[in-house]
Amino acid sequence: MELALQCLRLIESEHEDIKVEKDFIAALQMLPDFGITKLPLQVRLCEDRLSLIEEGLQSQKGSYRHGSRLLQLASLLRVCGEDVKARQAKVLTLVAQSALKAGDYVVASSVCEQLVSGDHHEGWVVCEQLGRAHQYANLTARARFLNFALTYASADHLQDLLDARNEVEMAMLYAKVNTQMDTDDTGADSDDGFVDAISNLESGDDLSSPESPVRKTGLLQGTLGVTKSVLSVTAYTTSNLVTSVASKQFWKSAVSWMQPLHELSSRGESDIPLSESNADFSREGCHAFYSDIHDEPHISTIGASYKSYAPPTINNPALEFSLALLRIALIEETLTQGNTIKTNKTVVAEVAKAILREDLPLGLCILFMLEQPDDARAILSSLPRTDVSLQMTQYYYALQIYTSLYPWTKPTIAPVFLHNPTDVIDCVSVIVDNIKEEQQNPDISKFIEFFKSTQELVADYVQGQALQRLGAGVDIDRFLTDSSYKEDTVLGLAMTMEEEVLNLAITLARKYDVSLWQVYMTHLQHLFDSDASTTEIKSHIDQRNLVETLSKDSKEFVVRMEQNVLLTVNGCDHERLLLYYFLIEQCGTKDNSKTAAAHIKLLKKLKGSAKGLNYKMLLKPDTDILALLRPVLTAENVNSLAKVAKSVPCREGAGIEQSTVYCAWAQKFFFDSAGNKKPKTSSDWIHRYEACSEYMQKMNADDVLKFVGQLVLSGEGCQLVPLEARMEITRRVFKFCQQQEKEKADDGNAKWKEAAETAERWETHLSLLRSNTFQKLQSSKDPLLRKYANRFALTGSSQGPLRELACGVLLEGSGLSILQEILSVYPEDTATTPEDVMMDTLHLLISHWKGEKIEIEVEAEGRDLLAVLDHILQQIKDYLENGGDLLSEEEVLDELRNLCQEESVPLKTKVDILTISEKYLSLNEADLQLVRVMKTGDVVGAAWPDDIISVKPEHLASGAARASLLDTLLTHINSIQQTQAIINLLKLWPPFGPEEYENAVTNPWILVLTKTMEVTRGNPIVGLEVIWESAQVAVKQNQLPRESMTLLVKKLQALGRLSLRYSSKVALLSEDEILHAEVLKNIKALDEVVDSDYDGELLNSIIEKKLLASVVSTPLYGPLINHLIESRNRQLVSLAVKQLQIAEYHQEAASLAFTQNSVPRILQNVTSVLKTYKKWL
Repeated sequence: MELALQCLRLIESEHEDIKVEKDFIAALQMLPDFGITKLPLQVRLCEDRLSLIEEGLQSQKGSYRHGSRLLQLASLLRVCGEDVKARQAKVLTLVAQSALKAGDYVVASSVCEQLVSGDHHEGWVVCEQLGRAHQYANLTARARFLNFALTYASADHLQDLLDARNEVEMAMLYAKVNTQMDTDDTGADSDDGFVDAISNLESGDDLSSPESPVRKTGLLQGTLGVTKSVLSVTAYTTSNLVTSVASKQFWKSAVSWMQPLHELSSRGESDIPLSESNADFSREGCHAFYSDIHDEPHISTIGASYKSYAPPTINNPALEFSLALLRIALIEETLTQGNTIKTNKTVVAEVAKAILREDLPLGLCILFMLEQPDDARAILSSLPRTDVSLQMTQYYYALQIYTSLYPWTKPTIAPVFLHNPTDVIDCVSVIVDNIKEEQQNPDISKFIEFFKSTQELVADYVQGQALQRLGAGVDIDRFLTDSSYKEDTVLGLAMTMEEEVLNLAITLARKYDVSLWQVYMTHLQHLFDSDASTTEIKSHIDQRNLVETLSKDSKEFVVRMEQNVLLTVNGCDHERLLLYYFLIEQCGTKDNSKTAAAHIKLLKKLKGSAKGLNYKMLLKPDTDILALLRPVLTAENVNSLAKVAKSVPCREGAGIEQSTVYCAWAQKFFFDSAGNKKPKTSSDWIHRYEACSEYMQKMNADDVLKFVGQLVLSGEGCQLVPLEARMEITRRVFKFCQQQEKEKADDGNAKWKEAAETAERWETHLSLLRSNTFQKLQSSKDPLLRKYANRFALTGSSQGPLRELACGVLLEGSGLSILQEILSVYPEDTATTPEDVMMDTLHLLISHWKGEKIEIEVEAEGRDLLAVLDHILQQIKDYLENGGDLLSEEEVLDELRNLCQEESVPLKTKVDILTISEKYLSLNEADLQLVRVMKTGDVVGAAWPDDIISVKPEHLASGAARASLLDTLLTHINSIQQTQAIINLLKLWPPFGPEEYENAVTNPWILVLTKTMEVTRGNPIVGLEVIWESAQVAVKQNQLPRESMTLLVKKLQALGRLSLRYSSKVALLSEDEILHAEVLKNIKALDEVVDSDYDGELLNSIIEKKLLASVVSTPLYGPLINHLIESRNRQLVSLAVKQLQIAEYHQEAASLAFTQNSVPRILQNVTSVLKTYKKWL
């Protein structure tokens, strides 16, 4: 061959035949490389030289890896003549088939890529084979190869190829879904989990079975896991593959992840810019291609972008997830030929919900996939309430109704879809109004119901938009759904003066069946409460003709006017009050109208003569008429007001006496008369009094006393009028009353007699103010005495004020000495003693606690009545200790005992009262027992508010009774507060018998402390603190003998290291050396100590119990020495040094002593320490 080649080279011609022969010789040289040993003649005579390539692939293992050399060999052999593309197609197909047969999917994929990229349609068969190869994990490549096979395969292969392509696509979708799911089943060992799943599949396990191992380990174990699961089932048919992989578990897991993803998107946690989002459904979404035919549409983000000329990219993870699930469902339905039993309405619902915002026409198409009206209703009702969503909803229901009533059977699009949506809605509205029941099936009935409700929502929305334009702050969504809020909104709109807003409120009221009476009444209330003038309000009422509507419910009108409107009217605004009563007269009941007419008549009289008079206060029965009339009275109007006063409907219809008017004017004239200059001397004031005689003639006896009392016994009178003048005035009043008594022959003379006696008493009282005793009090350096002296001056020596003053001394916290000083100026005929005052004040407190009516108010701002009782009992105790014999302790105790027997008095108050009494009074055993019962009841009631037991005296009558009560309470312990309550009871009660404490089983302390450990397992430190404090109390009272103490320590030690410090401290409370040894054992068992293992109390106890030497070799010794140094307790250090010395720990003792005595640093070495230590000892 070499010689032939050399000969051919001698020929300079470039003829094609020469080149063919040269290539033939080169091919002969390459054939051995592929295991072909044919003679040149055999090769030359071979008609199908492609068979040589095929033979090379078969004879030489791994030849398929040298595809480029095989292509070169085929070219040299002139396979397929000069048709290069056909040659490449045939060779690459053979190479791909060989690689596929060898299981080398990487090489096979690479060669198939060449077939696809070169558009070699002959290679569709091998591409199909690789696309069907379940062992090949590259799903994207497999899908591409199957797509290529579908392009060039013959018609009879298309069905199988489509099924295979759908299988691969479904596996890809599972992988895509799985990347968005982060369930508990995913993890680092997911591949191992799927090895088990694959083996189970191969053994024939049913994945849909609840007991399937694959179901237990999880089907969605990551992308690789899904791929392996789908592709390893080579023996399964397509239907079995779908049934096994797309199990109920998959749908349950996948659907459960849809809602979180949608919530994520709804919070804005996506890549979509806010300006491009349509989350609020405020715009109609459409594909970019159709954007020109809409006004300001939302360009769909799931369609092609014309801005960047890029293919669709879905940036919404929730939408992408939902679309993947929907595609899985559709492929599944295809593969099973519509026989799938799964329901995918949840998937369709979520896809529709997201797509409707992005591409409304596409979303409607998906919505039509739902068969049940309620399913579509759930989706549409969840959308944001906007004009777009409401109109779309109405259009959807209209299409459903129309297509159900008039089905379209032709193979063309139904005409209804080609009409304007508004026209469709209008047409269906007419149909719905006229449809007969026999034309309706259940689905149509529901669609009609939904259509009508949507019509109402649209109307509501239009009204809501009108509200929003008003800027009234109305929540439109809530207005459309909440009937209560709707009514409140309408009534709120009625609270306006604007015509437009009020008209809208009336329109809404009529539409939503809100009472028009309520609207007008609310509007009227607002008018009275507004800043509008009375004239404007009248005009508005007449313009709207409110009276006609409001008079339809007279009783309710009057109630609302009295409760709401009258409160807003100023009592001095007589014009507004006239309008108020005019409306009552017009709209109220017959009785109300009559009363209102009387008010109107009176107000018209008062409007001119008593401007500024608070008419509303005048009507109140508890009003101080004198104080109310005094500011508005003048010399010009006093007579006219006196005439109309009787007509004032106050004081339960009794009216106002003329005498009262003159009394008020006389008071004002006396003090504030502007016509005369201010009186300076006593004579001037007497003359001023005489000037009032004209008005006194018109007063009755009671008003004369009120007038004079204001002159001589008021703060104003005492400050302005000299004492001499006041005394003279009372003398003249006395004579005036006597004269009136003689002149009045009717029943009134008795009152004038009483008035004369009162004036005489006042004169006597004023004379007391001149006494040395009073003058001494009034000029005292003690401000309290001066205050009480001034208050005494205003009493007029009347019994009530004198009593109030005396009791007030004790109520305000003053002592017996001050009380005695005050009583010293009292009139002799009162015979009031300190003993009487103390008991009287005590009775006032007791009556107050009993809830009885009392004449003197004991409560005051900042006054603690229990502190007052404490003060009074202290005064009583001091009185008795100083030899007082007019008051007995037993008398006081009887009053307090009676109080504690009252069931109406709260238990806590009783306990507080008895506790205070115990401080100052000598209680007998019965009293002490009562105190214990009360305190026990208080403790039990606070800790067990459910009233598990009502504590009675018999519960504490004996040790056995107390033990029974204790057992009952122990069985109801559920908290640390309740155990603390029982501990408090053990401190409060008398000790039990010795036998209860000796027996660890019955020892009450052990019982309650054991319960404490049980209820504080979650927070043991709290319980341990309680136990430690309780153990100290019990040991101090000798109630924890050896057996009980040992049991308690063992229970504490059982809690572990956490209780080491507390168990040791409790054990060291005892003198038992066995317990001490147990403590040392636990300490020596420690390799190291932490701060929680000890505290200062434990370290001190170790030294005090002389156990220091035993812990020298333990880790606790260091902290103990540091504690001693920091405490600077020389006595404790000396004790420690002595213990170390006795145990022959001389160096340790010396070091401790040296440190404590602060030896200079230069001497701080071992030798100097020992010398100092010996000297110091």
